[in-house]
Amino acid sequence: MYRFLIVAACIASGAAMAASPTPPAWRGTRGTSYLQWAFGTATNPAAPDTNTSSGNPVAAVIPGPFSTGWIDTIDVLGGAQGIWDLGSGGTITIQLPGARPMEYSEVWVQASYLQDMTVTPEIYVSGAELTGTVITTLATLPAGGSWRAIQTQWTFPHRAEQPTVTVKGSVEWGSVIDEVSIDSRLELAGDLNTDCVINLLDLIMVRNLLGADVSSGTNWKADVNRDGYINILDLLRVRNLLSSICK
Repeated sequence: MYRFLIVAACIASGAAMAASPTPPAWRGTRGTSYLQWAFGTATNPAAPDTNTSSGNPVAAVIPGPFSTGWIDTIDVLGGAQGIWDLGSGGTITIQLPGARPMEYSEVWVQASYLQDMTVTPEIYVSGAELTGTVITTLATLPAGGSWRAIQTQWTFPHRAEQPTVTVKGSVEWGSVIDEVSIDSRLELAGDLNTDCVINLLDLIMVRNLLGADVSSGTNWKADVNRDGYINILDLLRVRNLLSSICK
């Protein structure tokens, strides 16, 4: 019954998937990256269709119970092609690439999905705090239901080197995913005054914070090696990073 409902909803749609409806204003600027998966083939793990990062991340799909797996296309879908039926609790997992000395400060994750008998997927980002969620209708289906996009916004309190993004199907109703995209904003570790270059000013700021409480205010930025202390090791790290700039 579950599989019949998935296929029937797709046949009824006749709608192509829209592109990202609300990209962050900083997309494409210095210190950012954009990843997008359209899942045009059943390849698993899948390389991104668009990748402006410095690495080669992949999306690993683990379908859950009652999943029909990857769906290529149906003539009446109106151009939509490449859909993953995650089933009950199935996941798409993506580890964002490391970009040292850059660190992740903000991530926006968007997934296009079928809202009918299947529902909104859950989205998680390791080490990050959720700061916003927006759901947009992309296309209304003639027989009921719709294609929608959920966009979640996350920030990292103390930055992160290689966070993991997980898109999880609803355990109760399942989720059907057409596309996943990830916008990332990165900052330069050791760039205390956030001017996108490590120079003498940053070295002086770390020196002035030697021995300070890492948990106080923004002092954690001076703990460049993230060991919980501000000491000579951080000073040496910043010295070795002098002249580094945002990528």
